[in-house]
Amino acid sequence: MICKVCSSENTKQIVAKDNGTGNSFSYTNCNDCGLLALNEIPHNYSIYYSDNYYSFKTADGILQKIKLLRDKYEVVGNNFIGKVIALLQPNQNLKSLKNLYLNKEDSLLDIGCGAGNEIKVLRQLGFSNT
Repeated sequence: MICKVCSSENTKQIVAKDNGTGNSFSYTNCNDCGLLALNEIPHNYSIYYSDNYYSFKTADGILQKIKLLRDKYEVVGNNFIGKVIALLQPNQNLKSLKNLYLNKEDSLLDIGCGAGNEIKVLRQLGFSNT
């Protein structure tokens, strides 16, 4: 197959099996640009994502505020309470952004963002190109 990003024919096919359903999926992996793309998108996602799937759950009330303090610390690094919470339960996804020295004007794309919690925090911190 041809790569959907760079149009290279230097690709290989990969087959992966979903542990929950046993269904197999075919992917194209480009050896030139590194893209890994699902060849055929399933028509019915509900069999792969049940109602209690972790990304569908959101924090409420005080728990949400505590996580927000932690997440702000993970990105910006200047909040004592957030630091304490991050030591106890870090958010590795946001923590990995700290060393990138991002500007609030930088464009950010989160692929596979689940419920979008990290993007929401970044928007609250003033990152407008998310």
